[in-house]
Amino acid sequence: MAAEITVKTLGVTGGHTYSYTIAAPNYGRGTYLLLHGFPSASYDWRHIIEDLTAEGYGIVAPDLLGYGNTSKPTAVEEYAQEDISCHVAEILEHEGISGVVGVGHDWGAGLLSSMWYYHPQLFESLVFMATPYSPVSPNPIDLSAINTRTEKAFGYPIYGYWTFFNQTDAASIIERHHDSFTTLLYPEDPAIWKTIVCPIGKLRAWLEADKETTRASYISDEEWDTHSKIMLNGGYTGPLNWYKAAMAGLNKSPTLDTARQAITKRTIFISGENDAIGRPEIAQQTADEGRNSGLLPNVETFVVPGSSHWMQVEKSKEVLAILKNL
Repeated sequence: MAAEITVKTLGVTGGHTYSYTIAAPNYGRGTYLLLHGFPSASYDWRHIIEDLTAEGYGIVAPDLLGYGNTSKPTAVEEYAQEDISCHVAEILEHEGISGVVGVGHDWGAGLLSSMWYYHPQLFESLVFMATPYSPVSPNPIDLSAINTRTEKAFGYPIYGYWTFFNQTDAASIIERHHDSFTTLLYPEDPAIWKTIVCPIGKLRAWLEADKETTRASYISDEEWDTHSKIMLNGGYTGPLNWYKAAMAGLNKSPTLDTARQAITKRTIFISGENDAIGRPEIAQQTADEGRNSGLLPNVETFVVPGSSHWMQVEKSKEVLAILKNL
């Protein structure tokens, strides 16, 4: 019954080559498109892929642009969401796949938002993990407004670390202090993000001091080594360009068709209870506003108890139960 997993590559528009993990479904079961976030690769979905394919579900999990074995252009302009959404659509079209359950985590959720706008015909339903739906807009992201609003609401600005990520030496600093960064990425106590990752200036100071915190118990030595190898082999220039592109206004659409913003398919938001950035309150507010406005008429919210940002790794069985319901 298990679906056979293979890894393929495909050249897409713009001259880039994508690597993607794929398994065809068995017995008429559906296919899940799994879009990872920062900073990982399709490896982020290892537990989910294993469990879905064991039950015969199909999966497509690309290493997104700048990650893993996919092309890693250095120019910020290459990381516009419209272009990357077209790349992923090309993979699905090449494989003859449509009607997928789109699942995006972190920046993968942001990409899923763009894919709905530009390629809605590909989806049966959509799942946004850690980051709720953010419709394509004619305006660039207002980082200052988000940080001001969230600091007032929660006591800290949730996107304060973006300021560091936008600096020219951010990639080299992270690479030089990678163990320091990775312990902070996967901390045993996720509350440390509220004081070190989110406030402006704190993350850079932490890394330059080469500090470390206790690693999360759900990350094994093997997983730590594999993650570090993936990220250091490719470097952080490409991954950080996802943030720089957003701050440069490259994800806006000046010719916006507002009718295409509404998600008419079943939509799920999944939040980790202890996620300091993708807070459940933000997902719930987005869902409530979406229902009231008609933007998200079929939205549901789920909170994974005891989980932080990396729920697909930390609490994969709980996430799997939600996904299989789709």
